[in-house]
This record gives sequence, structure tokens and C-alpha cells, in this order.
Amino acid sequence: MEKEPKIEREVKFDSRRKELYTKTSEKKELEIDGKVVGTGTFDNTITYNETGIRGMYKSTQVDITNLERAIKIGKENLGEKPTEEEFKELEEHNKKQTRLKEIGKYKGATDKLEKDEKALKDLKKAQNDLKAAIGTRLKI
Repeated sequence: MEKEPKIEREVKFDSRRKELYTKTSEKKELEIDGKVVGTGTFDNTITYNETGIRGMYKSTQVDITNLERAIKIGKENLGEKPTEEEFKELEEHNKKQTRLKEIGKYKGATDKLEKDEKALKDLKKAQNDLKAAIGTRLKI
């Protein structure tokens, strides 16, 4: 399981130049095959002018509005809370579905195997017939 990277943000506004400075520093452990082999620090520095600040603010307002709507719709569509028994039934159903998928894969694999074995048998028979017909007249 990957750990969340440590993120530090610093935001400053220069009122004289009307610029917004953001500095983001992300520290993350680097892993190979589940073993920590080092740490990395990724720095990002951005300077926004007045137009960029307005655009960024407007964009965040739109995002906030959209998320509030999505949360409201999600709460309306939740419906009645299931009981513990219903959760257990769902878990059993999911286990049965998983087993049925495995059975379907097995059935498909055995059918393919039977077809392949029959095709190999027919192909070997055809090759032997070809060898018998050619005899020693042509070296294969």
C-alpha cells in the first residue's frame, strides 16, 4: 500500500505587483518491489498575474458549485440505509458471482482445450497421410 506523499504549500500575495506566488513541495518515498529505495522531493513554483488570479478564483468557484450539486444529488439518491443482514446478503451474492465467473472461465477453457486437442489430432493425421503419400520420393 502506497503512503500519501507529504505536501507542503506556501501562498504569498505581492500587493505592489499584484502577483500571487505559490510554492508546492511534495516529499515522496520511492519504492521498487515494495522496498523503499529513497525519497524524492518535487518542487513546483508558480507566479500568477492579476488575470490568472481572477481565472483561478472563478475556476475554483465553479468547481465548488459543481461539487455541492453532486453531493446534494448523491444524498437525495442514497435511499434507505441497508441493514447488516442485507450487507451480508450482498457479500454472499458477490462471492457466488465470483465463483460463477470462475466456473464460466473453466468451462470456456475446457471447451477450447477439447477443440485444440481435436484440431491437433486431425492435423497430425493429415501430416501422416501426407508423409505416407509422398513416401521416400521427397525428403521433408
